[in-house]
Amino acid sequence: MRSSAIPLLVAALTLLTACDPTAPPPEELGFVQYELSTVSCDESGDTGYTTGSPFPITVVTVDGKPVERETANAYYVMAQAADADGVALGIVSGFRTMADQEYLYGCYVNCNCNNCNLAATPGYSNHQSGHALDLNTSAPGIYSWLSANAASFGFYRTVPSEDWHWEWWGGGPGGGPCAAEVIVDDADPEFSWEVGADSVSFAGSGAYEDGFSYTDPYAPPLTPIAIGEWEPAIPADGLWSVDVYLPDSPHAASTEAAFVISFHGGQAVAFVDQSARTGDWVPLLDSYPFKHLAGGSANVRLTNLSPEEPGSTLAWDAVRWKYVGPAGDGGSGSSCELSNDCAGNLVCVADVCASPCGAGDCGGSECNPATGVCVDTDMLDEDLLPDDSATTMDTDQDGIPNYLEGGSDADGDGVPNWWDQDSDDDGIPDEVEGSGDADGDGLPDFLDDDSDGDGILDSDEAGSDPDDPTDTDDDGIPDYLDTDSDDDGIPDAEDEQPLWSDDGNNGGNSFGGPSFENSDVEGPVEWEYGCSCSSTNANRPAPGAWLLLLILAAGLKRRR
Repeated sequence: MRSSAIPLLVAALTLLTACDPTAPPPEELGFVQYELSTVSCDESGDTGYTTGSPFPITVVTVDGKPVERETANAYYVMAQAADADGVALGIVSGFRTMADQEYLYGCYVNCNCNNCNLAATPGYSNHQSGHALDLNTSAPGIYSWLSANAASFGFYRTVPSEDWHWEWWGGGPGGGPCAAEVIVDDADPEFSWEVGADSVSFAGSGAYEDGFSYTDPYAPPLTPIAIGEWEPAIPADGLWSVDVYLPDSPHAASTEAAFVISFHGGQAVAFVDQSARTGDWVPLLDSYPFKHLAGGSANVRLTNLSPEEPGSTLAWDAVRWKYVGPAGDGGSGSSCELSNDCAGNLVCVADVCASPCGAGDCGGSECNPATGVCVDTDMLDEDLLPDDSATTMDTDQDGIPNYLEGGSDADGDGVPNWWDQDSDDDGIPDEVEGSGDADGDGLPDFLDDDSDGDGILDSDEAGSDPDDPTDTDDDGIPDYLDTDSDDDGIPDAEDEQPLWSDDGNNGGNSFGGPSFENSDVEGPVEWEYGCSCSSTNANRPAPGAWLLLLILAAGLKRRR
């Protein structure tokens, strides 16, 4: 989308043109050039009129002019099509209130203002319906494009002497940014279960007011991971706020349900207290708007990876997107804070508007097609979080920051490392193992199932209490980190009986530990927690009391 702009020249008198058969054309007021029309979907109620009869209408703003909402939708869809053909439509005059028309009529009757232009009797002007628009047909190519295409969008000339006057009373392809709302319910085809569908229960039936899905927080083996995704068909480029519906049910009990929002340019997390059970919509991140592109770049995920106790059930119900307005007009290379500031499909990368990533652009990390940015496991992508939070955020409270643990799943148990308190499934908690690299193989101990590289699995060396791993020789170094666990002078890697004491028992195991034979092990697993892609500014307010690493969408997203 090209950048939004105020018309270069708009005369105030243009707003007062009567649009009656003998009214002077707005072209005499000067040439008006527009870029792609801007829309604000902030609604206001008013009264429209046709042939003197009043009726209620909802009014929004297009190009700074009031327009009936559905007419605005139809016009915007038409304006996008025209823009794709290199034609920049613009609105010169839209809806007129009764007060507006009374003023114009008074000018006509008393000939003391508005050049005494002819004006319709109040209540009888086409413009009082909200469905009539004066367009910028004085600009080159506008009238010929409208003549060839407007009817397919439901627009027709209704005043033969005015080639600028077009009205919409229905028809066209539909869509537009100011639809009342775009809602995806958990029963809709735009909702899907990434994983865990078989473990989820259902309450009620029907639409979101009456039915929803729920399950307990993740607690293996009884409760597996469940991830549900809402993926709407966004009808127009621009900024959209996101709301979720809170079912009024005891099955909605989570106080920290983490909704991951993917938008064009990044991801954000909003924590929702579902136990409020309002039976109504609540905004995510206080209705902060996110940039979305028509036909893509929008989804919201909810997972039951939650620190809460069983019974704190999480509910998947409905998500609503509402158009807020156009995105910014920053071109390639312009400064930005978020992709919201950038025009078209540009994203904010390192404080500069740039093209979205593609295959091969992200080095060792991954280009996320839902966001147009590289999946950045050090949390420097556009995630609405302060940069310094990356050094302290520790979602699973294991003493290792999320950015070090990353979003992969080292042990293949379905839980990403940043949430897994035993990432390598060796029985020793990550909190005990830490992020050091005892054997210098490039794999941190909490991901290394043989941390000291002696050919003996950590799970075998840990002993019966992994929270307090065995230290055979009492030298302060647990066996899984000690390359000579029994301090016999023979490295465990070369000692056929590394845990047996040299007490003359010919191999009698005085420690009750297993007997090991040295074995070859594979080379170190390649592990990478950094991101070689460019980072984007994340200098944003933290979205909740504790923060969920945004790499969730990269580590758990469905492969498309």
